[in-house]
Amino acid sequence: MSPRSILQPLAGPISALLLLLLVTAAVYLPGLGNEFVFDDQPYLLENPLFERGLGLEAVRASFTRFHAGNWHPLTWLSHALDLSLFGRVPAGHRAVNIAMHLANVVLLWLLLRRLTGAAFASLFAAGLFALHPLNVESVAWVAERKNLLSTLFGLLAVHAYVSWAQRPSARLGLLVLLAFAGSLLAKSMLVTLPVLLVLLDGWPLGRLGRIGLRRALVEKWPLFALSFSFGVVAIFAQRAGTALAPLDQFPLWTRFTNAVMCAGRYLLLTIRPTGLAAFYPHPGRDVPWVDFVLALFFVLSATVAAIAVRRRWPWLLTGWLLYLVTLGPVIGILQVGNQAMADRYAYVPLIGVFLVLAAALARSPRRLVPPAAAGAVIVLGALGWLTFRQVGVWRDSFSLFRHAFTVTERNYLAHYNYAVALDLSGRKREALEHYRLTVKYRPEYHMAWTNLGLASCLAGRYDEAVPMFREAVRHRPEFAEGWFNLATALSDAGRIEEALPIFERGLSIRPRDGAALRNRGIAYLRLARFADAAESLATSASLAPSAATENDLGFALESLGRRDEAKQHYRRSIEMDPSPGNLARRGLARLSGR
Repeated sequence: MSPRSILQPLAGPISALLLLLLVTAAVYLPGLGNEFVFDDQPYLLENPLFERGLGLEAVRASFTRFHAGNWHPLTWLSHALDLSLFGRVPAGHRAVNIAMHLANVVLLWLLLRRLTGAAFASLFAAGLFALHPLNVESVAWVAERKNLLSTLFGLLAVHAYVSWAQRPSARLGLLVLLAFAGSLLAKSMLVTLPVLLVLLDGWPLGRLGRIGLRRALVEKWPLFALSFSFGVVAIFAQRAGTALAPLDQFPLWTRFTNAVMCAGRYLLLTIRPTGLAAFYPHPGRDVPWVDFVLALFFVLSATVAAIAVRRRWPWLLTGWLLYLVTLGPVIGILQVGNQAMADRYAYVPLIGVFLVLAAALARSPRRLVPPAAAGAVIVLGALGWLTFRQVGVWRDSFSLFRHAFTVTERNYLAHYNYAVALDLSGRKREALEHYRLTVKYRPEYHMAWTNLGLASCLAGRYDEAVPMFREAVRHRPEFAEGWFNLATALSDAGRIEEALPIFERGLSIRPRDGAALRNRGIAYLRLARFADAAESLATSASLAPSAATENDLGFALESLGRRDEAKQHYRRSIEMDPSPGNLARRGLARLSGR
């Protein structure tokens, strides 16, 4: 058989696939002009793991250190490479995300075609994956590179496994293991992959009937071992970054009810993808019971129905369980953060839904093909338009969080991040309104109280700031910055004796904070406790050298009669800041008799 005769049946699907990729790229390309938003700052621009660029040190740090509650060495290295290539220009980073999403579309189409044997039905399912607005967050948000990269390696692992199942070999088995490891090194989303492979053993591979469930599980022990190892590391990383929510904040019953509702909500958003937001507030203990009962009824009914028809329509059970199993790690039983759900969490689970659609369409009567094709074009066109609009939502922090609190209720984090964006752009008065809305909807959110207090300090209203800072540390006692802010506000309000024990409380949490040590030193100066001031300021100068600290230390030493030492620090201050307005010049002139 000639190569031409082999490729001829694929010419139509491949042409259609290329068209789909072009349309997907066209929908996402306007996002190249979007700014960095949300967690792009700590994940990418201020990531200490690769602050010196891509090199051996970045590789070592990425594999041996946690950052921002995560351990994603492969993802960190991909960001380091991007920074070395594109610098801090967002367009290059987003172009890589788009390219990875397109690669995932191709891999998914090839996989669905292998599993269902239907090229065009699989293409429609891949089109849903390519153009669905729920996936915009994973593509348009640079920090979500981890999702794209993990999925890419996960799909490669499934491809390798299907090949191994059809013709077992050590080489293919090793490829499965390596691709799976790559997926977990990018993000631990796919820790349930071994279970998914067992599902595929049932349908469409048909291995379970031949080898039995026990052997299917046992043969995958290296994959289960990888899952367990990476799962443990992920939990330790999240604990280290205080990302895991404690049980007293989200009790098990609250987590279970929210998980059930999310399983239903993701499907509702798949059918009607409107009201998408960068953050969905967790209902906490205020469970909407009607929603929970309806979601529970739906999930149980769908599961029972899929089991009941498993002999006639086995793909329905495989796809449904694939959806539930991949959703498991991110559905909130292990609650990370304060969100109820997130669009990015649906990127992989919806593949199970799309698998069901591809298998169903593959078995539809021929007479339904023309109307089904017309319907597919309409559906994909509508989704493409919605995705194009959703990409625009991610333009900058203003549009992203304004949209979020517009389409959701009591969205404290959207108001807070919108306020921060306003604050940074100089729109202080507008920012205050949204900080106040933040603490109205979530009174325990310490960062909003902190920023309200800082705004009062900037206006010189220190007594007004004090109760705001007290609220911040009441809700987050381990928040060292909150104690420092409170102590500084008390000191600036003239309540210095009250401030000193507050400084000590903060320094017990973060003892090597140069700025706090300087502020404590200034408080001692105001009380004329020059020896204590000199000690605190000397430590501050060693940790965070600055012209102002050297000047303050010089004054403390001068007041103690240690003139020669004082001169040294005044001179050091002038070296660091030679401007005529540096007060160290006056101190040096006093001691020099000029």
